[in-house]
Formats: sequence, structure tokens, C-alpha cells
Amino acid sequence: MRTVSALMIVAAILFAATVTVAAQSPRSAAGNCLIGRIVSEHAAAGYRPDIVVMLRGSGYDQRLNVRMGGDFCFCNIPQGDLLLEATAPGYKFWRRSLSNWSALPLDSDVTIVLAPISQTVVAHNGPLNVSAKTLSIPRKAGKEHERFLRHAAKGDWARSLESLQRAVEAHPGYFDAWNNMGVVLSKLGRDAEAETAFLKAIAIDPNASVARRNFGYFCLLRGRKIEAQAELERAASLNPRDALAQAYLGCLLNDAGRPEQAEEHLKRALALEPGMPLALHQLGFVSLRLNRPQAALHWFELFLKRVKTSPASEEVRNLVARLSTPM
Repeated sequence: MRTVSALMIVAAILFAATVTVAAQSPRSAAGNCLIGRIVSEHAAAGYRPDIVVMLRGSGYDQRLNVRMGGDFCFCNIPQGDLLLEATAPGYKFWRRSLSNWSALPLDSDVTIVLAPISQTVVAHNGPLNVSAKTLSIPRKAGKEHERFLRHAAKGDWARSLESLQRAVEAHPGYFDAWNNMGVVLSKLGRDAEAETAFLKAIAIDPNASVARRNFGYFCLLRGRKIEAQAELERAASLNPRDALAQAYLGCLLNDAGRPEQAEEHLKRALALEPGMPLALHQLGFVSLRLNRPQAALHWFELFLKRVKTSPASEEVRNLVARLSTPM
């Protein structure tokens, strides 16, 4: 179970990857925040893909999953240059540089306009039967989800859970709140309730990749490999640009003794998200399993450039020292 335990260590780096955001207004978010909205260049009735929004900078690497038409909020951002990116199935990759963040006012905002690859892809690359109930979020529920984002940014999981519980009370069909509740409950060690929340989200929107990916990850960390593989493969099929789904599949396959297949998925993850710490970390261990010490050294050194301080960094530094020592 070495790969899964290593995954648990590195996963702490990637909290924001599990969070989904629905249409709401994050204007009241406190702290040094970047807020914005995701819109499509062309309307596509019923098609609301999972969009990964990433914000990177020196000492900062966060991401959110957002639905089309939804808002996002990144908080507690350090000063310096930033790179904002967005990717979604059926849409062209979006990227913008934000220079000298400290010079921007607090609560700066940006609108990300995604351009479809083609009208055919947008019309058919997703569920076309999204209900009006799913699309409209009552104001009270949206406000509670906004409070959840603020609490989560501070790592306050107890208050995060309270906000999400109020959100689903106000709107029982709130996909994003149920999905995020699964994440928070798993962090609190309440596994049975977390599984119920994930399954509730999947029941509300079976074609949303993010809930299946999160539930697959949940199963992976608990050694439920058959369920994990089924959910992660389904997530990757629903959203081929989901880098985390590819990375988690790589971790699972390596742990199952299939390093060649694991390498394929991990490299796909890196192609979608260059520099992903989890993929770099796991590629190092895959390379060791394949008896490629120089390749392992390469991946571990890249990991340390991205993650200078974490529970995994010290172990990787020791491995780099051993691999760098002439035999």
C-alpha cells in the first residue's frame, strides 16, 4: 500500500482540487481574494461542463472546479506574479498572466470567457437534460455556499460543514453543496456520511465528472480499489481534461502493480496540468518500480522545485540524495 499512503501525504497539497463552485456571488469574501465568473462565448442549452480553474504563483498553487455560469473565489493570495488558467471539455484552453498581484485592489475580479472548440462539440459533449431545478440556486443556499468557501479557505472544516448543511436544507438538489460536503466530511473522518454525500451528488447529476472523481479518490484512499477504478475511469471519460482523475488513476494502477499503465495516466495528467505535484511525485515512484533511477531522480527533483515544504518533501529529498550518490 505504499503508493496509496504516499498519495495521502501529497494530497494535502491539493485541497482546492476537490471543491466545486456553482453560480453565486462571492463579493463578501474576506481577505486578499481574486473573484470571477466563468461564461461561454456561445450559449449551449443544457450543457454545463466541469471547468477546472487554476491560480498559480510563487508559494501559491490552488484550483477549483466550477460549472459554466458559476463564480470562483481564490483567497489569501501572496504578492507576486500569477497565472490564471481554465480548462473544460469541448472548450479551448484559457490562460492569463496577472502581473504584480500586490498592486491590484482587494477583491479584484475577472471574467473568463471560454471559446468552444466547435459548435458540434459544445452541443453534444455533455448532458442535454439538465433540469431547471439544477440550474437555479436559491439565494439563501448560494449565500451559505459562499460562507463555506470562506471557512474552507481558512481550513475551518466544522464551520464549512455547518454552512453546507444549511445550503442543502435550503436547496436539497444542490449538487455542488453535496459534493463539497463529501469532501469536508471525509476530512473530518466521518466516512459513512461522506460516502452518502458523494452518492447524493452523483444521483443529482450522474454526468458530472467531479463528484465521481472525488468519490473515486475517497475509495482509493480507503483501499476500495475496484470501486475507485470504476469511478475514476468514468470521471476521466466524462471529462478527458480532468488532470486529477488521470493522476489518481495513475496512483491506483501503480499501487496495483501496473506501473507502465500508471505512467501513461500520470503523463497525461502532466500534459493537462504541467507541474502537478502529485503526478511528479508518483512518476518518481513509478520510475523506481520500473528500475529507471535517473528518471526517478528527474521527477523527484521537479517535485521538490514545486513543493519545497510538505510532509512528503523530506522523504523525497532523502531519495534524491541516495539516487545522486555514485554507486
